[in-house]
Amino acid sequence: MKKQWNDAEFKAAKRAILRHFKGELITLHGTHFVTSYGQLDNILGLAYVSTGMYAILGICNTSVWLDLERKYKYEMICISEDGRIFAECWDAEENEIYIQIGKI
Repeated sequence: MKKQWNDAEFKAAKRAILRHFKGELITLHGTHFVTSYGQLDNILGLAYVSTGMYAILGICNTSVWLDLERKYKYEMICISEDGRIFAECWDAEENEIYIQIGKI
């Protein structure tokens, strides 16, 4: 995974995130129907961090579940060295799965 993102990668990640979540209902102090990246950013509390093993946009404000059974929760967005954009989801034991949501 990439350790830093440039401006083009940020733009591509934002587009991929919006495409992935647009039209979804997300709950944070009420239910919100996602229509824009700014709205989604406010709901999810996306925070860029590049001090760990790789750079991420972390989801800080709420829990968003991948599945109806609430087994996997979206934790962060990351970009691979070959430009694929992933949502990283964890289960209760922090076992991760990666879902490709876009490409640079």
